Amino acid sequence: VVVVLFGLIGVVCDGSPVGTTSPSSLQPRISKSLPKEMRPYTYLFIVGSHHSGTSLFDLILCSHHQCSCLKDTHAPEDEGQHVQDVYPRGKATGGMFKFAFNPRSHLTSTSDLINDENRMSLFNSWSKYWDNMDATVLLEKSPPNVVKTQFLQEIFSHDHTRFIMMMRHPLGALNYRLKRMNDVTNCCSGRKFCRMLLRVWLETQLLAASDLASIDNVKFFKFERFIQGSIENAKLYIHRLEKFIGLDEGEHVDYSEWEPESVIHSNPFSRKNMGQRANNELHGEGGVKKNDNDGVDDDDDDE
Repeated sequence: VVVVLFGLIGVVCDGSPVGTTSPSSLQPRISKSLPKEMRPYTYLFIVGSHHSGTSLFDLILCSHHQCSCLKDTHAPEDEGQHVQDVYPRGKATGGMFKFAFNPRSHLTSTSDLINDENRMSLFNSWSKYWDNMDATVLLEKSPPNVVKTQFLQEIFSHDHTRFIMMMRHPLGALNYRLKRMNDVTNCCSGRKFCRMLLRVWLETQLLAASDLASIDNVKFFKFERFIQGSIENAKLYIHRLEKFIGLDEGEHVDYSEWEPESVIHSNPFSRKNMGQRANNELHGEGGVKKNDNDGVDDDDDDE
C-alpha cells in the first residue's frame, strides 16, 4: 500500500497536471472574491505529516523579507491551529496519534465551516500574530492542516493560496518519536507502537492524496532529497520554492552558520534551535552525503 501511495504521489511530483473538481453546490455560502483587507496577500500553507520537515521549511521561508510568519503566539511551534476557533485543533480530535482517524479533522471543499464569517475569523485570528503585515506572503504551518487543504483553499480563495506538501519516508518521520521512548528496543519488539505510528502516517497520506485533485497550486518537496545533497543543492530547492510562491530570489538564509558540530540536545523543534537543527539535517552527522546528481533532477517539478 505504501508503494502504491508513493507511486501515486510520484506521478504528481514528476510534473503531471493536477486535476480539478467541479465546484461544490455548497460553495455559494462564501463569496468568490476576498474582502479588500485580504486581497493584497498570498496565503502559503506548509503541510505534511508530523516530523516531515514542515518546521525546517517554515524557518527557511520565514527568513525572507517578503514572507510573514506567525510569531509570539505562546502556542506550540507558533502553529496557527492553536490560535483560532473556526475548526478543531489536532489535540481536540485525538492528538498526533489519532487526528487522522477522526472525521472532524478532514475538512474538504464541502465543509459546513466554509462561509464568509469564518473566512474573516481565521484572517483576523492569524493577522494578530503575522509578524509583518507589509509582506506579500502570509505563512501558516500546522501539521494537522495536511487534511484540510481543500477547506483552506476555499477559505483563502484558489488564486491567493499556495501549498507546500512535505514528503518524508515514514520511518524517517517517525524516528524522532521512537527516539523519545525510554526503551526503543522493547517498544518495537512488540511492534504494537510501531504499527500504530505507521498506520497514522499512512492514513494521513491517504487522506491528503485524496484531496490533491482539487488543489490548484501545490508543490511537493521530498525531505530526504533536500537534506542529502550539497548546500548548493539546498539553495536550488529554496530558489524553486521562491519562484513557486512569488518571492524575490536571493540569499536570505545564512548557510555559513550551519556547521555540523552545532548539534543540540534540547528540543530540536523549538524556533530558537531551528538553525542548528537545519544544519544538522543538511549535513548529517557524518558530513554531506551527495547523490550522483546532488539530489536535483532536471525537471523542476520533480520535488
